[in-house]
Parts: sequence; C-alpha cells; structure tokens
Amino acid sequence: MNPVTDTDTRTIRGDLRQIADLISENGKFLLTTHEGPDGDALGSLLGMHQILETLGKDSAMFLAAKEFPLPIEYRHLPLEGVFHEAPVDLRDRVVIFLDCGNIDRMPVDFLRNGGKLVVNIDHHHDNTEFGSLNFVNAHASSTAEIIYELALMLDVKISTSIARALYIGIVTDTGKFMYDNTSDRTLEVAAALVRAGVDIDDVNRRLYESVPFEKLRLLSLALDKIEMHCDGQLIATYISA
Repeated sequence: MNPVTDTDTRTIRGDLRQIADLISENGKFLLTTHEGPDGDALGSLLGMHQILETLGKDSAMFLAAKEFPLPIEYRHLPLEGVFHEAPVDLRDRVVIFLDCGNIDRMPVDFLRNGGKLVVNIDHHHDNTEFGSLNFVNAHASSTAEIIYELALMLDVKISTSIARALYIGIVTDTGKFMYDNTSDRTLEVAAALVRAGVDIDDVNRRLYESVPFEKLRLLSLALDKIEMHCDGQLIATYISA
C-alpha cells in the first residue's frame, strides 16, 4: 500500500484499511459533513469524533453557525463543542468529510485546501471523490454503517454514546429499516449497536415523536388543502404565505 502524505495531490480511491492506517498514523483531525445535515450526517460526525477521542486523537468537528439551531429531533445530540470557524492549527489536521457526496455541499473554502489532506468517506453512489483519499461504499445503508466497520478495524470498543450516534445515522437513512438500502449487514450492525446500549425507545421518541406545535400547525394547513387527482393515484396539497 502506498502511503498518502500531506504533499500528495492525487485523488486516490482507497479501501477502509487505508483509512484506518491513516488514522493510526496521524494525531489531529477536523471532521465535517454536508450543509443542512440529516441524521446520518450528524450521527456519523459525532460517532467518528467519539471514536477518534477513544483512540486518544485530537478531534474537532466543524459545522457552519447557520446550521444551528438544529431541527428539533437532533437537538439532543451532544454537539456543543462544534467549531464554527477554522481551528488555528488547521494545517496540522487531516480533514475528514463524512456523508458528503460533493464538496460543494459544504461550501466553506478553508475545508477544501486548508488542512493537511482531505479524506472523503461516504455511501452515495454519485460521490464525486473529491478527497486526497476516498472511500465510497454505495452498498452500505449509510455512512454511519461504514463508520461502525471502521471502528471495528481500529479495535475501538463501541461505547453506548458511540453506538447511539451511529444508530441514529442508520435508522434515519434507512427510514426505520423500511428502505431497500437496508441489508442483512445493516440489521446485524444495528443489533450490535443495541447490544452496546442503545435505548431504541428513547431514540425513536426523540426522532419521530417529539413534534413541535408549530410543525403540527403547518401540517394542519397542508391537510386542509389536500386534493386528490388521477382516480386517487395522486394526492397534492400546497401552502401559501
């Protein structure tokens, strides 16, 4: 395996072992994800951060200030320490993009070329492989599922907090395991995370049952104007200002 260095400008399609080796060989990281982050983006970000801290690494997370406050279902995630600006030692850090299919989905200039090198970990089939080192597995249900496999490769014990973050990533990106991206391996990983201490009932309540009053009012406006077309094959509604 050829090592990836901070002077390497090539785009390399790596395997997960190469990602694991790079993590083992470096000490400082900056993690980020796409703008408008969903459950997989946030779960992968937080899970990867905690994995790196478990390994004794110096890990920081970046999200633009405009992303806060997060949607109500994600506000329970412990993201208080997220950076909104570039850390002063950015050039010493490996920048890892998680669940980001295109670098333009995180339009922050310093993340493109300000770090030591850029690593791209994702599961979207149309990922543009913008990193110095890329790992894209379109067969994975979510980036969180990939991060779980990476944790195993790094011999990291999955704590309850890591498990919870990764479970949130998986359960949201699979539509509560109803989408066709749910594989037998996805269910095996989810089961392992539950064994690590995930409280399924609490996660489900926070993700799917904590609906703010304003959202209910918006839903009522939409339902009030619902229309049926094409012999019931199409239902549409609209909301006006």
